[in-house]
Amino acid sequence: MLTKVLYMQRGNIELDPIHFQQMIVESDPRLQGFFDKLEKALIPDKRSLYNKIETKKTIVSLCYIMAGIRNKFANDFKLEIGLYLSASGASHIAIDTLNSIGLSACYTTINNFKQKLANEHPLKTREFFSE
Repeated sequence: MLTKVLYMQRGNIELDPIHFQQMIVESDPRLQGFFDKLEKALIPDKRSLYNKIETKKTIVSLCYIMAGIRNKFANDFKLEIGLYLSASGASHIAIDTLNSIGLSACYTTINNFKQKLANEHPLKTREFFSE
């Protein structure tokens, strides 16, 4: 169910835990309580409020990763991570290592996407100003 919801919402990655929870429940009411159960299972009661909030963000990331394991086309989360790593100056070896453990897109995919953006930018700029 979660994979299907995130597949339908691809291109619209929601990282805010509250909005993420609302998005999945609005898309499929059967997911009501799913995020709460993950939260209860993964966040100890003794954590500080700040750490609970930060861990909820991690749970959102975990949901995207789980959906990506089930269907690689479910979302662009791995591509987003790869683009962030590339922009941060990570080496192609580091990016490909994270790809091999399922946390990022591969270096080639990231570079192809960046090249596609660079090629489309002049066209989109012209379209914007011609409207």
